[in-house]
Amino acid sequence: MAQRNTATRDRHRSAIARTKPPCALCEQPIDYTLKYPDPGAYVVDHITPLSRGGPDTLDNKQAAHRDCNRTKSAALPTELTAANTPRTYITARTWGGTPTRTRPLLTAQAGTPHSFFPNGGS
Repeated sequence: MAQRNTATRDRHRSAIARTKPPCALCEQPIDYTLKYPDPGAYVVDHITPLSRGGPDTLDNKQAAHRDCNRTKSAALPTELTAANTPRTYITARTWGGTPTRTRPLLTAQAGTPHSFFPNGGS
């Protein structure tokens, strides 16, 4: 890999930060006053990573939180899946209603041994 020009890097970093865009990966605002190594600090993300053949040009760069960029790592945009997005969990419960039993309660009858009692329920 060719050595990167730090003057170009700094110019691109300033150009992106000038408009203060939100994180391109999680779409949340970035606090541009935070400094490295804070997880929410502003970093420049390569849309197509350099290690995957992406160019080191301004049109291949976007603003990101440090943590978001580390999570993305060297993934291509097409490789980012629903696993990186918030999840919604659906439960079968209804809140505020009367619970419905799907099986009868276990009840012990006098003199009947049950496996859920130690020593047969005696």
